[in-house]
Amino acid sequence: MRGSGPRCCDPLKSSNAINYIQRTYNLSELITTSSTGGLSNYVNVVKNKNSPENTLVIKSIKISPIQKKKRNDIMKDIENEKRILDILKENQVHQNICKYYGYFQREQNNNSVYACFVFENLSEEEGYCTLFEIKNLNILSYFKKVSILKQIPCALSCLNNEIGIIHSDLKPENIMYNYNNTVKLIDFGLSYLKDEKTRGGTKIFLTPEYYLDLRFNHDKFDVWAFGILFSELIIGKICFFPLEIIQV
Repeated sequence: MRGSGPRCCDPLKSSNAINYIQRTYNLSELITTSSTGGLSNYVNVVKNKNSPENTLVIKSIKISPIQKKKRNDIMKDIENEKRILDILKENQVHQNICKYYGYFQREQNNNSVYACFVFENLSEEEGYCTLFEIKNLNILSYFKKVSILKQIPCALSCLNNEIGIIHSDLKPENIMYNYNNTVKLIDFGLSYLKDEKTRGGTKIFLTPEYYLDLRFNHDKFDVWAFGILFSELIIGKICFFPLEIIQV
């Protein structure tokens, strides 16, 4: 019988996930603390009203009131990130990629409007930190480093080959790590589809072709960044810097 198939048991994975989140999670203190990346960007943990142990992370970006030209630029970035995240959500993503649940806009703090992206909670209280933070503590064993470096290409293979997305900003700050030795890629703000123009990235991790303004294979964009990351994690230093890359 049509429509008699199994229903989604997890409301966060349903088509009404955002309505569920807005109804059952405490959003009253959503845009108050944890500014990151700029004065108008926030990352907050929100708790389920009935089950406080169930938490989510919401990244909020101020879109109004701000200068019109700046708002147009911000909205272009937001729309691109939402488009990429929606594609990831449709494809059920990968165990080493942060789960995304949806997007909404919210008015708060004297009529300010924020664009809100909802993710699984990969905060410190869940045992996560960025790979940047953990590598600086120099407490990872060689075997844990190898395990990390095996997981990242698996996530990139899913992104690049199966879905056709280039992350474009692979670096230790955008990789979450927990003490179960699990890593997850985050931050798809600069990501794009293979047939689109690159949107840049972090200088040290960009390919030589990018600096020389040459045509390049987009499939190799994340591969190069992973190579830099590999050397940083195993050797303890970055092999190339922008000036050296240009000279090459």
